[in-house]
Amino acid sequence: MSSYADINKARYLPESFPEAFIEGTVTTTGTVVANYSRFDPNFLNIQNVAFDDNTDVEFYMNTDDRGEVLRIAGPVALAFEAGHVPISVNMIRNGSLILRPVAANRTNEAMRYNVTIRKKTAIDGYRLKSVPSGMGELITSAGLPDQVDAGLVGSRVDLLGDEILKSFQDSSPYGGVFIVSQRIPAVTAGDEEGVIVAKPITVPDGHVAVLLGVAVDGQTTRNLATYNDTFIYVDRHDGNQRGLVRMDFAAMPGVVAGTIGNFMRMYIPTLKRIDLRVTSASGLIADAQMISYMFGIRPITALDRINWAPYAGSDYDRVNDRVTALDNAYQLSAKAAIGVM
Repeated sequence: MSSYADINKARYLPESFPEAFIEGTVTTTGTVVANYSRFDPNFLNIQNVAFDDNTDVEFYMNTDDRGEVLRIAGPVALAFEAGHVPISVNMIRNGSLILRPVAANRTNEAMRYNVTIRKKTAIDGYRLKSVPSGMGELITSAGLPDQVDAGLVGSRVDLLGDEILKSFQDSSPYGGVFIVSQRIPAVTAGDEEGVIVAKPITVPDGHVAVLLGVAVDGQTTRNLATYNDTFIYVDRHDGNQRGLVRMDFAAMPGVVAGTIGNFMRMYIPTLKRIDLRVTSASGLIADAQMISYMFGIRPITALDRINWAPYAGSDYDRVNDRVTALDNAYQLSAKAAIGVM
């Protein structure tokens, strides 16, 4: 399998991990590129699927309890640069989700998508007839059967859309959405440690930073003879999550050599620091490639601390009384569990 992200490393839910890779061989019987399992009681969403603009490639999504749930084909729907089809497949059981491209024995097929991990709420459990453990009483006491049947769908923002960016704007003197572009320094061939290629994303006191996107000149990489041996890693210092995700340069957006492509979107929060690191088996010449990254900073909220405990930061105990007071006043824990916040 070519997929890399470990969904069990999701720490500050909801999170969205990018997958961008080259599959060596895609056969007529199908090649399994990802098999995600053991994510109950959370949701798993597959979004923004894109692959090489070839007419003979089909992309299948299967679950172990529902069989084939999706089949999409190139080229028109999924042009490699612009193809971001909003696919959301929700899994709520302790099953598996399998991604499998099918083609006439193609080689070095580039593909990418996002895997988004969310907590399952009481509304989700009631609607999909899979009530999370301990939520039966909450569903009854909140009157969810009548409310859901009347049309209540809960609160859920697309982590990869434009709306989520508004949560960072004017949120504090340190808050906002920031885009940094710079040239990549020399990367020594075969150096498995790689080179940190950008200024670290650090977090002001009382805030959370979120890596929102990475962009490179993907076409220049694809034009090289050794095009599929250069990778971008995201290292999250929270819990020492080195190599949290990996993206192949050659599978990133971009169709014009010498120009940075669209952002590969993601949603990876940190309360400490995030580094971007590049490795290359064949090496990179200094300043031959560009990289851009987008991140947001906003204050950490009482709701964040409730959802993310015990990962809510070193000052969690100091603010716990304040969090408890806000929780009691506004029923934050209950609303989050129900799914209306």
